[in-house]
Amino acid sequence: MLNKVILIVDDDKDFRELVASSLKENNYSVFEACNGHGAIEIIQCIHVDIVLTELLMRESKSVELCTKIKAIDSDINIVAMTAGGWANTPQEMRETTRPFFDSFLSKPFKLGKLINAFDKFPQCNTKVISA
Repeated sequence: MLNKVILIVDDDKDFRELVASSLKENNYSVFEACNGHGAIEIIQCIHVDIVLTELLMRESKSVELCTKIKAIDSDINIVAMTAGGWANTPQEMRETTRPFFDSFLSKPFKLGKLINAFDKFPQCNTKVISA
């Protein structure tokens, strides 16, 4: 069985590395980017099943990133995450982001909740992206 390929996009290096390490321990293939530009470069070079992205990054707008990702490969599932900052409640955040993201998680979250979110998406396919 092929493992899902996850791309974590977050400008918080410590958080990104912690999540990446935990996912690798659970047999996911993981790549990391610190901003939207880096994420697009990775997606153009390798097949990614799921993008886990922070909503509020200093150098990137997550909705713009999502639009670019879906233009490259509409089959990539995108999970948004944030500790908040622009919506009053997690429900308001979900409603606001629903048109752009396939799932949403409020930080902090437990690894099990993240894996459950990933498991809702179809198993990876074997697309080959040529450079």
